[in-house]
Amino acid sequence: MHPNQSEKSPLKAIVAGSYDPVTRGHMYLIDYAAKNYQEVYAVIFVNCEKNYKFLLDERFRMLKAACAPYSNVRVDSDGGMQYEYAKRHGVSVAVRGYRNQSDLEYEKKIARFNNDALPGYTTQLLKCPKDLRKISSTLVREKLERGEDVSAFVPPQILKILDEFC
Repeated sequence: MHPNQSEKSPLKAIVAGSYDPVTRGHMYLIDYAAKNYQEVYAVIFVNCEKNYKFLLDERFRMLKAACAPYSNVRVDSDGGMQYEYAKRHGVSVAVRGYRNQSDLEYEKKIARFNNDALPGYTTQLLKCPKDLRKISSTLVREKLERGEDVSAFVPPQILKILDEFC
């Protein structure tokens, strides 16, 4: 049973990522946030030290398509720090996922950093379901480079867009 609008937390949530490309793992987090928070920001954060396979416009298009079914999810992009974005938009919760113990340790470190920078900003960590634990954007990019099928790792609407780009 999905909570109705009145049962959702009134807090704003953010699901941040590079979304290079959007995966079923990302959608698990966005879906969770959309069902549990009244307003959700799915934000592509750009790290100038990172090399991306897809241009920002392409990632934005993919994320927008993936989030289209959710009326309470706003897609955005930003080049700054997550806590700065959260402060500007009145966001008080980050929804993040982890697949294994090393992911969990990393996510806890990021959560502490963001909370220290913006007191009151909390992180909700979700353990990925078993069927999503092997999925990562890195794996999808590697499979795309080899011309392999990625349909089990990305939402159907993303698969159609990837066909255009690759």
